[in-house]
Amino acid sequence: MAGADISLTYDDCPDDLTDKAFEQGDCSRSSFAEEADDDNFFNPLERIQQCLNSTDSIIRQCLASLLQNIFKKTPSAILTKELPEIMRILTKVTDDDFLQENFLEKIPSIAAEALANSDRVEALKDVIGDYLLPVVVRNLGWSETGINLAAKAVLVEMMEKGYVTQFQAEVKVCPAILALQNQLDVNTSAITLMSKFIRLLGKDIAERILMKRFIELCSSHLFYVRKLAAWQFGHYCAIVGSKVYEESLLPCYLALCEDDMWTVRKACAEVITFVSCVCPSELRKSLLAPAFGKLLRDKSKWVRISACQTLGGFIATFADPPSTKIAYDISGDLVLMNLEGDYFIQPPCKDGFSNVVTMEEAFMASSTEDGYLHYYDDLEKGACNEVTDLDSSELGGRPKSCAYNSGAFVEALVAFNDLKLDGYTTEAGCSKENGNANSKIETETKNEICHAQKLPTKIELGSDEIELLDDRPNSVQPCSDNKGDNLDNIVSDNGNVSSSTTNEIKGPTQTIVPQYLIDSFLSMANLSGRPHGNDMSVHCAYSMPAVISTLGREYWPLVKDTVRALACHLSYRIRRSVASSLCPLAVILGSEIASEDLSPLFVDFLADLDEVVRIGVLNNLFDFLHLVTPQKRDSFAGKLGILTRMNSIWNWRFLQTFAEQLTRCVHLFSPADVAKWLGCMYAPSLLCEKVAEVRLAAIVLVSEVLKRTNADLTLSAKLLTLLSKKYAHGTKWRMRQTFVLLCTEILKREALSPQDFASAETGMLSDLLELSWDPVVNIRLGVANCIVKHLITNDYFVSNHLDALSEVLRRYEADKERDVRMAVVDAV
Repeated sequence: MAGADISLTYDDCPDDLTDKAFEQGDCSRSSFAEEADDDNFFNPLERIQQCLNSTDSIIRQCLASLLQNIFKKTPSAILTKELPEIMRILTKVTDDDFLQENFLEKIPSIAAEALANSDRVEALKDVIGDYLLPVVVRNLGWSETGINLAAKAVLVEMMEKGYVTQFQAEVKVCPAILALQNQLDVNTSAITLMSKFIRLLGKDIAERILMKRFIELCSSHLFYVRKLAAWQFGHYCAIVGSKVYEESLLPCYLALCEDDMWTVRKACAEVITFVSCVCPSELRKSLLAPAFGKLLRDKSKWVRISACQTLGGFIATFADPPSTKIAYDISGDLVLMNLEGDYFIQPPCKDGFSNVVTMEEAFMASSTEDGYLHYYDDLEKGACNEVTDLDSSELGGRPKSCAYNSGAFVEALVAFNDLKLDGYTTEAGCSKENGNANSKIETETKNEICHAQKLPTKIELGSDEIELLDDRPNSVQPCSDNKGDNLDNIVSDNGNVSSSTTNEIKGPTQTIVPQYLIDSFLSMANLSGRPHGNDMSVHCAYSMPAVISTLGREYWPLVKDTVRALACHLSYRIRRSVASSLCPLAVILGSEIASEDLSPLFVDFLADLDEVVRIGVLNNLFDFLHLVTPQKRDSFAGKLGILTRMNSIWNWRFLQTFAEQLTRCVHLFSPADVAKWLGCMYAPSLLCEKVAEVRLAAIVLVSEVLKRTNADLTLSAKLLTLLSKKYAHGTKWRMRQTFVLLCTEILKREALSPQDFASAETGMLSDLLELSWDPVVNIRLGVANCIVKHLITNDYFVSNHLDALSEVLRRYEADKERDVRMAVVDAV
């Protein structure tokens, strides 16, 4: 085992006292940039060169910190003279990729230090624009992934913190971003980069400089470029003005909806909500709605699935006044925000994978909890049988019939502006042929524009048709006799419509949303047994509150049967979404409808076999009961115990939440019902739980029950007797400790008056003093804290029971346990 011997002799190790040994130590590396010798900062250029030329990589990494110290400590005259040369030398950083990335990450700190010392050194005011910003911009699109990502992150941070002016952004940043577009064959992330900077550059720069390039990208001959451009539509819709939107963005979006490649159309379906949020109501009904109807009937099932995911959100944008708007979250991602400031996060969508977030997780203010659903359509595994072979013509060029013709769309919009929207009439020239037989998009768009003149009409979708409705008041008719026909082909592998047996929609007609969209949305609830059918129903349940809010309570009969069907669905995911949405639905519909139509669903969910469904109800228990009528609310008092009879008894957090919700509900019921059900039926079982958190929540519940019924102690006599017999005189120490803690909570919340607490009728004080002899230390400690904090500080107890309390305190002063003695030392 000679190889295992480890020599402890260091013949070549330099003496620890020599300068060479000290220079090799970690101390010199870490303190290189912090050395405060004045002579060093009188020669800042030499110091920078020494750092860059060092053979020690750790010392070279101190370059950013050294530069900050130079800005801070170097005399003004010297720094002004040598600053240009110092910043020029920093270009050598690009020789080392690791050092370059490290230096890029520190540029915001360097910029902050330069601004902080710009009053002392005038030359530092131009450091950001003349030196630091060009370094960052030059590294955008770098072949090294780490450097490229670092440059993007640094540029965003500098612009967010205001280090880059609008003029600098327009002159130096925008040209660099546009230059990256020339490398789209290998750098498609440039499209995303340009879109991310839209919100930072502002409306003026976006419209003057970036919009033209974005429109060109939307008509690229490369299908994946068009797909990426379609995904970014929301960023441009959020920033540009209405004129640019109507004349440029909207026609371009409609063209992409007709693209030959299904991935492009799928991307259009995913961003329809953002596009619709800023769309005028007339254009939304006459252009966007028919275009989205085509996507719902697309020949590709992946496009249809994506359209179904966003159908509910798209319908919500028809609300008047608007209930949603486009916003950005803290990370700069595009989100939808409601009027209360809660925002819905749309997960990123990819070709072979898309996520669905339930409402409870999507809106941040919601207290409910839900899971993620996923659609796996992995193209690499051949799951999609509709992906066409990508030959050279498809990859290298785009058919002329699908090319975006900017002039044609401007002409179409001019024609549309001539429409008399209030009377739904149009000039005779709106259907004029363009003369170009290959301009398929232009012709179809003009047909959609003329849709306003000849409603109802039909949109041809391959072998299918969607009957459009007359948007004029009192003329809306269902688009088909069978509401299930609209979306049955969503989950089929071909574009043909399959038959379905569903009930006809009953209720008043509405003109808020095109009826065929409502019919399509409601038909998503009846797709059980088909591929992706349950997933479509989940989307329907998830978006139902938004759709009902858009229609209003007067059109509740249109969707009532669908809500009931979803509540009875076999899939727990769908029932969970409905259960978690009962409270928002009650807010929208009002107490009368909630009591009549939602209360039966609420009762069914209380007894649901799946715990996640009961959790959805439990989290909104108080809010829902508060919204129903008092008569209906009283009938629920005896039905809430079913929540604890299921397998939830093994979930202590469920029981804790149940106790907390019952505590909030105490004041919703009459004192008699509170004493009978909450006090005598539910609270005792919670007080016996093994988990301390559940018992503590139950103690608060009991104290609130006693406070609610203290006007008539006969109502709580049974509960007080149980507390004395089972807890104050219980054989288990945990029971007795619970009683002591309950006495403390009652005195703290003033649930009982001092007279009632000390009376023989309740027996609370006598039982508490009797427990002062308990052999368990924790119980004696609890009694000591109760006496010191709540009894001897009350005038009634001091006047009438001082002798008994003083005797306990003197005894505890000599207790063998130090904690007990310390608890009463101040009182004694």
